[in-house]
Amino acid sequence: MFRWFLFKLRRKTMTPIPSKLPWTAYVDGDDVVVENVKATWFGGDNDPEDNGETASGVPTKGRPNLLGCALPIIAQVGGRRYAPTADSPLAVCPKIPWFALVEVSCGAKKITVELIDNGPCVRDHPENSIDLTQAAFTKLGGDLKRGVLTVSYRVKNVAKYLLPHLKQSPPEV
Repeated sequence: MFRWFLFKLRRKTMTPIPSKLPWTAYVDGDDVVVENVKATWFGGDNDPEDNGETASGVPTKGRPNLLGCALPIIAQVGGRRYAPTADSPLAVCPKIPWFALVEVSCGAKKITVELIDNGPCVRDHPENSIDLTQAAFTKLGGDLKRGVLTVSYRVKNVAKYLLPHLKQSPPEV
């Protein structure tokens, strides 16, 4: 409870990123913070819907210990709107770079992973904000059969990609 109070207090000094989704991202210094959102898992040998390829080129099949994540960061592909993730507050051009470090926490458990893919599809599942590799998901205490965790995450040193897209608020009088 005290941790939530501190976040609410600190949130007043963070800049919200406009969003059409039920979750909000905040710029906090050089980082981007997202709190209390749903995380799902992807890739690896147990995911029949995944071919093992990621947008960054990192393979997930045959790598059971891979710690990585996917964030909805792509707004356009080939100059056209990319509907599955375009409504995400993290989807900007130029995009957040692959291999950015992402600190993910679930309760008292915390891990640092690299950004290796685009997703989840916020068009179909607007409540989901991050996909984790199987190893990252289970390391945070997730059950692959249940498939969902509530997490918070911090994308390190990427605010510079989002700040130019934030609308300037009028000065207070």
